[in-house]
Amino acid sequence: MTFRVNADTQAKNAIEKIKNDHILAQSTLNQYGQKLKLTAKWLDDNKLGNLGNITQEYALCYLKYRSESVSQKILNLDRNALQLLINRDLDIIKSEKTKVKAKRICAYTPVQLNMIMAHQNEKNALSTLIASETGLKAHELFTIQIAGQRPKSDKLWRDDLFTGMDGVIYTVVSGSGDKNLIREVILSHTTAYKLESTKLENPMYILDRGIKYTSFYNISGGNRWSSSFSRSSNDQLFWSSGTIALRYGYAQKRMNILPQHGYSFENCKEIVAQELGAFKTKMVETFLK
Repeated sequence: MTFRVNADTQAKNAIEKIKNDHILAQSTLNQYGQKLKLTAKWLDDNKLGNLGNITQEYALCYLKYRSESVSQKILNLDRNALQLLINRDLDIIKSEKTKVKAKRICAYTPVQLNMIMAHQNEKNALSTLIASETGLKAHELFTIQIAGQRPKSDKLWRDDLFTGMDGVIYTVVSGSGDKNLIREVILSHTTAYKLESTKLENPMYILDRGIKYTSFYNISGGNRWSSSFSRSSNDQLFWSSGTIALRYGYAQKRMNILPQHGYSFENCKEIVAQELGAFKTKMVETFLK
């Protein structure tokens, strides 16, 4: 029988190992302990083992995962702690959060999106079309599934989401581990038909940025799709706002449509926030800038 060691204990054991190999101030060890606790939880959530046997490959996957949500300063602390634990140098990973803040995000026009999709292969182009209609994040594309196969998360969802839209309802999974959020999205009938034509006989398991996903369709997503999108955008338009710009575009389009159905500005923000998998309207305000 295999016993799982909780994240706290794993982090304490890891710090003891580091103390035996390196002379560091207690305040630094405390910082590293907090960072390694988060690493241990991520490993457990994704069933990738524990800190005691973490590989260089998984350490880099974790840093890439963290790069999407933390500053460069915090990412450097994560990297330092992992380097000391595995006694190996790790590549420097740049924070995506820093990159996004450094430039203004411009939503794409329909003509620009068509130019990008024409320059992508069929799988990547379909994913771009889906993301533009739904505002999905790159990793959420892997998880799309026709509605009725799994219930959406038990949240105080508004009953007027997708007002003014017509199509087929799907669900997607956001987050990872015990913080998963299952929410609904809607695809136009034409796009849903294209997606269903790629349905797999058996689900496919995909590892992207160190996280395992169950995919029900033969479409692209994650890092491979976002890289394809940026390349095509740069090739065709000579600039790229990245795939996050599709979320900006979705929010801006919905904020233009919903007032036509009698909604106040605040109600519009609440609806769009939930349609994008959030319950904070400040996120929508950012997308409108």
